[in-house]
Amino acid sequence: MSIAPVAAPKSVETAFKLWLVSVGISILTIILTLTVSRSAIEDAARESLRRSNGSFTESDVDAAVTFSIVFTVIVGLIFMGLFLLFAYKMRAGRNWARITLTVLGALGIISSLANLRLAGGLELVISLIQAAVILGAIVFMYRSDSNQYYNASARAR
Repeated sequence: MSIAPVAAPKSVETAFKLWLVSVGISILTIILTLTVSRSAIEDAARESLRRSNGSFTESDVDAAVTFSIVFTVIVGLIFMGLFLLFAYKMRAGRNWARITLTVLGALGIISSLANLRLAGGLELVISLIQAAVILGAIVFMYRSDSNQYYNASARAR
């Protein structure tokens, strides 16, 4: 006998919205990195090519930059898609998704804080905002009404 599903409480809905904001910030970060930091990507490609074989052409640099951009976008989209999947599953009462988001979110916060000394200006502000959004999402996922929701959802299955 299955119990009727329980509606997600406001704290879970808030956590869900914060995860969506976090994904939006990630999209913004990728766009800014690929547009504003293109010269830094080119410089890194030149340095990498210089270290690996010494001689290279501008075509080699362009190919390395293109590869870096495509790789960054593909990996970023995969991770954002997974975060969205986990956020929707968390909202649906799946405790495994809540735990997964907690672990990934904590790693994201630690990474953001570790990279603060490297970030400057806009990157620093965006990194701090994203860390705060993720921390907020984690806190909302573990409020007492959220815990009751996950317990009730587990019993309903």
